[in-house]
Amino acid sequence: MKRFDLAFEHILKVEGTQYTNHLADKGGPTKFGITLKAYQGSNPGANEESIKNLTVEQAKMFYVEHFWKPLKCDLLTDDRLALIIFDQGVNRGIGRIVKSIQKVLNLTVDGVFGPKTLTELTLCNANKVGLDIILDAQKSYIEIVKANPSQVIFLHGWLNRLNGLLKVLLEV
Repeated sequence: MKRFDLAFEHILKVEGTQYTNHLADKGGPTKFGITLKAYQGSNPGANEESIKNLTVEQAKMFYVEHFWKPLKCDLLTDDRLALIIFDQGVNRGIGRIVKSIQKVLNLTVDGVFGPKTLTELTLCNANKVGLDIILDAQKSYIEIVKANPSQVIFLHGWLNRLNGLLKVLLEV
C-alpha cells in the first residue's frame, strides 16, 4: 500500500485539504478533491456538511475504493504511470482517463478498464504512455475551456498539475 500512500499524498498536495465551494467549479462542494456528487455515489445521504466534515482517513478510503482499485493502480508495473493514471482519474474522472489510456495504447476506446487494457499498460513503455496521457489531458483541458470559457479560471492550475506529473515522469 506504500504506492497508494505516496499517490494519496500527491493528491492532497494538488487538490488541497480545505473545504471549497467555488461558484465556477462544476464539482460544487469539495474537500480533499472529493466532490459532493462523487461522494453521494457511495453515501446517498451525504450533503454539503458531509463534505465539510470529511476526514483525511475517510478521503483515503474513498480514493482507494473509487479510484485506486477501479484504475488497477496496484497492478501496474511502473509507479510513475500509476501516479499519473490515479491523478488524472481523480481530476478528469475514471471514464475519461480509461478512454485516454486506451486511445494512447491504440486499443478499442470503450472506457472499460478490462484485462486487455491492463495487459497493454503493464507491457508498455511507461515514459511514452505517461507523456501521451499528459498531452491528451492538456488537450482535454483546453477543449473544456473552449466549450465553456467560465472554466478558464481553472486552466492555470490544471496545466500546473500536468507539469508536476511531467516532472515525476522524467525523474528516472
